[in-house]
Amino acid sequence: MSSFSDSQVVLVVDDDPVAREILGILCVRRGYQPVFAHSVEEAAEKLSAYPVDILVTDSALPDGSVLPLVKMVRSTFYLMAMPIIILSRQSGIDDLPEITGLGVERVLQKPVVAADVEAALVHAFEKAPPQWEGESEVRRRLGLRRHELADLLSFLKTELVEVRSRVSEARISGRAVDAELRSLILRTRSAALNVGGHGISRLLDIFTTGNIGAEDMGVLDEALSRAIHALTLRLGEPTVGDAHV
Repeated sequence: MSSFSDSQVVLVVDDDPVAREILGILCVRRGYQPVFAHSVEEAAEKLSAYPVDILVTDSALPDGSVLPLVKMVRSTFYLMAMPIIILSRQSGIDDLPEITGLGVERVLQKPVVAADVEAALVHAFEKAPPQWEGESEVRRRLGLRRHELADLLSFLKTELVEVRSRVSEARISGRAVDAELRSLILRTRSAALNVGGHGISRLLDIFTTGNIGAEDMGVLDEALSRAIHALTLRLGEPTVGDAHV
């Protein structure tokens, strides 16, 4: 396990490179890991590629209002609880009331004040459901050495890949989640919880109860892809198409 990051991840979305740099510095100062985007489209891509805990975004971006991005977060089951902090250049933005009505943590005026940003981040992280339990906490709880925990995480990744393969087969054939696949999902969810993968567990949790039909397979496939990518980052392994952040 070449890099096992315990840092909580903040997605910073702003088309101003100076603003991104300032916000990145403030995140690092608080021990958070910033990931950057400059548009609504890029932000949506980063949300699919990284285990983001909090979204900090300008209210207006080169490809339009941030409203569609906020709506996407609030309507996606594995993102909907994510705290959102909005940065506003002006008080008269037409759709700001609609944006805030979707449930945002804080609206901060630009130019930003460092103390206000840091306070908003701290408050948001107090509410944010953690993606991962810290490595030291997991090792202490389980009594494991670092390489032993890495082995368990690698096993979890193998399980997730198997689940996704089975889901893909069911999706292509038009089958629903059967009892055997549901049992595999439950087992994988339990394994994720044991090694501190709360985010992965939440991704799978919705599929452990109720009847999952063929129309839900696309959502499950997307969730599994996200979970596998997040675990790959957790293990410090190279990923296909990693973007410089």
